Amino acid sequence: MTRRITVGVLLCLCLTAYGDLDKVGKKRPEGPVKGLRIHEWGVFHIVKDGCKAAGGGEAPAFIQRVPAELPPLALNPAARPNTVAKEPILHIYAPEAMALHVEVSFPTGKPTLAWPAAQAGLKPCAASGPGIPRLAWDLQVDGELKEGEPHPPEMLQEHWISGVRKVGSDLLCSGEDVEHFLFYEGELKHKSTLHVGFGDPNLVTVNGRTESTEAWVLRGEEKTLSKCHLVNLSAPREDPPMGTLEGTTPADLQAELLKALVTAGLSEAEAGALLTIWMPELTKPGTRLAYVLSREEYDRLLPIHFSPEPEELRRVGLVVQEISP
Repeated sequence: MTRRITVGVLLCLCLTAYGDLDKVGKKRPEGPVKGLRIHEWGVFHIVKDGCKAAGGGEAPAFIQRVPAELPPLALNPAARPNTVAKEPILHIYAPEAMALHVEVSFPTGKPTLAWPAAQAGLKPCAASGPGIPRLAWDLQVDGELKEGEPHPPEMLQEHWISGVRKVGSDLLCSGEDVEHFLFYEGELKHKSTLHVGFGDPNLVTVNGRTESTEAWVLRGEEKTLSKCHLVNLSAPREDPPMGTLEGTTPADLQAELLKALVTAGLSEAEAGALLTIWMPELTKPGTRLAYVLSREEYDRLLPIHFSPEPEELRRVGLVVQEISP
């Protein structure tokens, strides 16, 4: 059975037309920039055939739709994209105003959305073929809004973009586009490492391996939420781990997931923004699996490059795999 995975991604990119010089005429530093921190988070949503990947709602009209004619990497039918990266978001924290170049590649799929608007094209590859789809940004990173200059588009307070802006990361400028984060989405091919089964209505078994040490099997009912909290999934074991679905509240689940995302590298504000968007999806009717994606798999699915390089780069992905409606 094929599945569609949605990955949402937010990035900050900065490219200038002056080669090794930034917009204020300074030579680009060689090596990582001290104090430059970049934190990225995204949700890799695996859904069943015929279902739309949810989470975050519809993208506003100002969000760039990447042209459909940008082809994905030539894939055989069995390897077509089955995952959507939803809201991958990049928060950038710079020690001073600076130019930054960012580009992200899609070796197993293609981009669909970007904000601020990106340069979309194909990255040449050594093997024969059309190349690898990628997005690139020319950004100026600044810490604050300046009077008389463009501001981010106005949004309703309840929209997810307004929530992400409250994280407090630096302002990004790309031409006339201004935002407090970098965002993109795309379609990817991701092979899930976990498979869930039910021996009876309450007994859960999980087969497979993952770099994550925790996973949650969630079953949303009309008014309640049941879960099975599984620990140390990556530890060698002869038999598949088992657990029993137990009643819980969305608030308790949110607290557990917040702790797991912070442990993986996000700040509480960043992890809170992710969960504000995705808790309605995690707790709606249906059965689904959730776990933190390994950094190695995140980098494989969405290779990313910065110039200059940050002193600190954190990338935290949450996999949400739909099991049944």
